[in-house]
Amino acid sequence: MANPLDSLTNRQYAATLLYDMGANGCDIDAQFTAIRGLLGTLESDENTAAEGLCRMQEKALMLAGSDRDRAEDFLIDHYNQSVYDDAARSMAAVSMLAPFIEMLFTRLFSDNDRQNRYWVVADQSHIRWGLQKHRWSCEFWAKEVQKSGDQEVEITVSPQRGIIKAIPQLCEAARLQPYLPSDYSLVIYALFEYRHKMFHNGFEWPIEKRVKFHGKMNNSGCPSAWFNNSTWGNTPWVCYITREFIRHCLDTIEKVLEGIGAYDRWVDAQGNATSEVGNVLSDSVGFTP
Repeated sequence: MANPLDSLTNRQYAATLLYDMGANGCDIDAQFTAIRGLLGTLESDENTAAEGLCRMQEKALMLAGSDRDRAEDFLIDHYNQSVYDDAARSMAAVSMLAPFIEMLFTRLFSDNDRQNRYWVVADQSHIRWGLQKHRWSCEFWAKEVQKSGDQEVEITVSPQRGIIKAIPQLCEAARLQPYLPSDYSLVIYALFEYRHKMFHNGFEWPIEKRVKFHGKMNNSGCPSAWFNNSTWGNTPWVCYITREFIRHCLDTIEKVLEGIGAYDRWVDAQGNATSEVGNVLSDSVGFTP
């Protein structure tokens, strides 16, 4: 009898795979549709606000004398407020995108049955598996630590907390990485670094943190089009994620889901191939392994 899951695309299969009846379900598609909808509303609000500022500027230019002075003061106040309005929209976007991406990988790797299946195809020599308690956790990554003794160097694995490094390391160890977008780890890096700064510092970060953040993004190879910022004089002031980066995150999520579906099916295929080989050997020697 045909398996109805076989007719699904890899993207559809991933959404089905991550739906957990035991946890009262997790409708990936409904969540993603809600996120897309609100992001669209935020973009529309931003367009409306920008158009309003342009109209105010046009009206101010038509005035003269004290009327123009008052209109320009009013416009300056609105430009200043727009900095914070844009920051609020930016925080709203990252507060949806980052947890959603984290949730996809956490749900994928937290299931015990999937852990057992993925272990069969994993790179079992990877440093990741030196973690005992946190092997499948998206919160911890493995760091090699060398301790010099009297006669020899002892190498141990130390768990380090940090999603930015943990998710790519786990994907690499489980051999999921080839099925993911080539820049998925860079997207995670940029998105979560920005989330950390916004959630812990609000809209206006301390100056040294602003400078450090922009330096990290430049050095990491992140496209300059992913972030924009207002300035105070020549100093970075409030930082935003751009529409281009938001759209790239949405596209990355779609490709990650497609990759998860393809990966899980590949894992199944490896297991089926192993079973078939085992059956052939069993038939040839007359015993069941």
